[in-house]
Amino acid sequence: MCPLLLFGCSVFMLTFTAGVESLSAQGSSSSVSPDASACRSVVEKEYAREQRLFRSVLLGHPKAKDTPVGDVRYDKKGTAWIKTKKNEWHSVAKGYERTTWTDTQMDGQDEMKDRRGIVETRGVLTSDLVPYFAQAFRALECRTEYICGVAAYSTTVGSKESKKTRIAVPGCLSPELDTYPACQLASANGKKPDEGDVRSYCQSIKNDFLTREENLLKLLTDYDAASRSLLQLSGNFDLFLETWRWSIAHILEQSTSLAGFFKRIPCFIASCDESPVSSGSSSSHRGSSAAP
Repeated sequence: MCPLLLFGCSVFMLTFTAGVESLSAQGSSSSVSPDASACRSVVEKEYAREQRLFRSVLLGHPKAKDTPVGDVRYDKKGTAWIKTKKNEWHSVAKGYERTTWTDTQMDGQDEMKDRRGIVETRGVLTSDLVPYFAQAFRALECRTEYICGVAAYSTTVGSKESKKTRIAVPGCLSPELDTYPACQLASANGKKPDEGDVRSYCQSIKNDFLTREENLLKLLTDYDAASRSLLQLSGNFDLFLETWRWSIAHILEQSTSLAGFFKRIPCFIASCDESPVSSGSSSSHRGSSAAP
């Protein structure tokens, strides 16, 4: 079977599974008291995580040693780390101010595994990658629905402990996910306006998030098509030069040698007599005129 087909068939499952793991990890690790503001913060972190995951599927996620200085990574707890120099990662998060990680440690604690992006597939046209772009975006839509679904269900949970739930989204799988303790307003006698605020806020940023990522995906597709077209043109031009190099060089060589024979062609126009006479010819002419 075609390697590209195998790669494309695994895009949806890899993206979907990684997204589900991130949702469960975030929901179970939260320990803040239930509150509408805290719930909005958790939702924002989930969307930020989904954005990083989605873009890693498109653009790739190399190993820490292959990233340039200034690259930012997130560990499994959601802490940001920046590469300050070769083989050194630092964080300004509380408790990590004086901690230094190596590339190996960063790879071990990275929230995502290294992978090649869809746009890194070689030897194909952009049109061949469009179905896999669509699969990845569809997986993103499913996961964003899960975030809002889990947040909405969490507001009805009466206990402070995280619970398991399944969110049914048409056209998507129904994995078992953890609720968000920060959104379990019922356990803290939360008010109905707070519950409505959480639901409306999640749907609002979901729509904005998907619109922005859709536009960026269109821009990425256009850029990839232009880049591959330019590479294809340059490759064909190189092939042309390689094939016709000796033929063109031989023609130019013959043209250069032919230019030396132009002086042997006699001139039959009046302007030929107006050409300057060489000094040697003038002296000999004057000498012959002075002779008796």
